[in-house]
Amino acid sequence: MGKRISYFLFVSTLLFGIFSCKKSDSTQSSFSKKVKTYVVDESNASGRTIDSFTVYYDATDRILKALSPDSSILFRYLSGTTFSKQVKSDSITTLIELFYVNANNLIDSSLRYTIDGDSIKQKFEYNDQQQLTVNRTYHFTNSQGLILHRTNDYTYDANGNRIKDVESDELGNVMSTTNFTYGEQSADLFTIRTFFEPTAFRNLPLTESTIFSGSGNTVSSQYVYTFDEFTRVTSQTQADNLGNTIVRTYKY
Repeated sequence: MGKRISYFLFVSTLLFGIFSCKKSDSTQSSFSKKVKTYVVDESNASGRTIDSFTVYYDATDRILKALSPDSSILFRYLSGTTFSKQVKSDSITTLIELFYVNANNLIDSSLRYTIDGDSIKQKFEYNDQQQLTVNRTYHFTNSQGLILHRTNDYTYDANGNRIKDVESDELGNVMSTTNFTYGEQSADLFTIRTFFEPTAFRNLPLTESTIFSGSGNTVSSQYVYTFDEFTRVTSQTQADNLGNTIVRTYKY
């Protein structure tokens, strides 16, 4: 979360489902955890940007699309083991990604094509708890084929929270190390993703700190949350030591 990613990929995933049974006097009513509107309000030295996505689901609660006035993210479920993601900006396709699912219903690998002609392959490895432990990213060229670009190694605590992300280059040199801390609050945190992608944490993150090996610089973020009466997260505010702020709001 503390790491900067491109505009078209800043929305990377989705937690969804049905969370039910809040008591009201002597009766009970169910309520949904499906986020219908997702807003990202980002402020930095360059100014302020606001993106508001309306999220749509199919009859089985799989995400189908997330639409904003300027961009869209579209999912197609091609088979039980394959699905795709298409990203558009101003009606122009900027990214197409194919995902391949393993026997445990987790993403085994993906192949991404971008508007500038890049082809990127990712390979994912999991432990016995079905937690993502290794993510290898390759670039593809016609002359050299697949070339390893970077590797991310992940570590988890006993509660299933990702506490460390070590990113290395193609030679195994560590480029950055990110550490996370968590509170006791357990809640779903929305991101645009499919259920084939495992969650990185069970408790809500409180802090995140990334140390860049080359420069020695550190980027640290703190997170603050608000909740509704059903303990669903309604907003997350992320503020870092560089003066950047991201406020994410969720409407159900």
